[in-house]
Amino acid sequence: MHSEVQAFLALLSVEGAGYTTVNNIAEAAAAAGQRIVNLVGLPAAEVVERLGLQRGDAAYFVSRCTARDMGRAQELLEQAEAGGARAISRGHEDYPESLVSCLGSAAPPLLFCLGDSNPLREAGAAVVEAIRMPEPVHYLRLIY
Repeated sequence: MHSEVQAFLALLSVEGAGYTTVNNIAEAAAAAGQRIVNLVGLPAAEVVERLGLQRGDAAYFVSRCTARDMGRAQELLEQAEAGGARAISRGHEDYPESLVSCLGSAAPPLLFCLGDSNPLREAGAAVVEAIRMPEPVHYLRLIY
């Protein structure tokens, strides 16, 4: 599954692709029985055909995702894992369904978790600040 998480992260690096776009791609891929990692870099027309899309907007972002984006995503995942974090993608059993029910397609496609992920399935609240971060985040903290 690591390669699928890598594809999510790589898609998020494509200019103009946000949470909603990546989530729509993931939903279309799941409905079509496709894995995103197998679609990355394909021509937009082929992505539209494989996913049965009516429009090519999502396919455009998938086709714009490059091997370089995938390589950078792999590096970021390795850095996260070296720091003890793991990535959880939408659709994974550890991903909190409450985020999807509250935020819908605006829910983050990926979460990074340190330690036990069981609390993610329980009621809770978190405050996250991501504006103008001067240096990389070296830790994550859940607040209950």
